[in-house]
Amino acid sequence: MFFKKKIYWLSYLVLLFLFFAQTSLAYNQNPNQNWGNTCGLDPLLPPPGLYLSNYVVNYSANDFKNGDGHDLNLPGGDDPDLDVVAYAPQFIYVHDKKVFNNYSVGFQYFPTVLQSINLDSDVLSAESGTLGDMIFGPWIGRTEKLGQNFLFHWILEFDTYFPTGQYDEDKDINPGANFWTFEPWFAFSLQMPYGLTLATRQHFAYNTENDDTDIQAGSLYHFNYSIWKSLDFIDPKLQLGLVGYYGKQLEDDELDGHDMDDSEEEVFAIGPGLSWMAPTKTLIRLKAYFESNVENRPEGNRVVLRIIQKIW
Repeated sequence: MFFKKKIYWLSYLVLLFLFFAQTSLAYNQNPNQNWGNTCGLDPLLPPPGLYLSNYVVNYSANDFKNGDGHDLNLPGGDDPDLDVVAYAPQFIYVHDKKVFNNYSVGFQYFPTVLQSINLDSDVLSAESGTLGDMIFGPWIGRTEKLGQNFLFHWILEFDTYFPTGQYDEDKDINPGANFWTFEPWFAFSLQMPYGLTLATRQHFAYNTENDDTDIQAGSLYHFNYSIWKSLDFIDPKLQLGLVGYYGKQLEDDELDGHDMDDSEEEVFAIGPGLSWMAPTKTLIRLKAYFESNVENRPEGNRVVLRIIQKIW
C-alpha cells in the first residue's frame, strides 16, 4: 500500500512538472515584437526630420492555447484572464540626404516599452514590473514609380531587441524577454488608382537563449498586412482599412539544446483600421485585431492607437 502511494505521488509530481513545462510555452517569443502595431504604411516616408511615434496598445485574452490549438487544461479548471496595456514611444529619424542612387536612410529607436500586465489566474503568474526591452534599427528605403498612378514604396530595416526590460524567471509572463532578438524586416506599400493602397511588413525574428531558463525560442516568421481605401467624400486624408497579422514559429523551442516537442507558436488576426492625417500634420491610426487559429500562446483581441508628430 505504501509503495502504491509512493508511485501515485511520484506520477503526480512528474505529470505536474510536465504540465508546468507545457504552460511555460505560452509566451516564449519576445513579448515586445510588432504584432499589428504597424500596418505596412511605414514606407510612405514623411519629409526629413525627427518624429515621435506614440503607440498605445491594449491586449485582452481569456484563452490560453496549447500546441493543438485547444484550451490549456489548468489545475482546478483555472481559466486565466490576461489584460495588457502598453505605451511605446518610438523615435523615427529621416535623414535629409539621399545615399547611393537616391535612397532614403534613417533609424528608429524605442527606449523602452511601458506595460501594465494584469493576470487573473490561480496557476499562471505575471511579473509586476513595467519596463520592456529597448529596440534600435537602421533602415534604408526608396519610392519606385511603376506606372501611371502606381507608386511602390519600400523599406528594409534590421532591428535589435536589447534585453533591458524587467524579467522574473519564476513568472510565466514578463514585460522583458531576457534574451536578444535580431529581426530584419521588409515593408512595402503599393499606392494604386481610386485611393487604394496595399501594404505589408514581413519579419523574420531570431532569438538567443534565455540564460535564466536555458530555453531558446525558435525562429519566428510573422507579418502585418493591410489594404486601405481613401474616403475622399469625407476627407482625402482619411482612410478606411482592413488590417491583420499572422505569425508562425518555424522550429521548436530548445531546452539545453534539445527540441521541446510541439512548442511552435502560431496566430492569425484580422480587423478594421482607420488612418487620418490631421491639418496639423499629425498622423493618427486606430486598429482593432481579433485573433484566431492560435497555438502555444494566448488568444485574444488587440487595439492599437498610434499618433505620429514631427518634433524637429
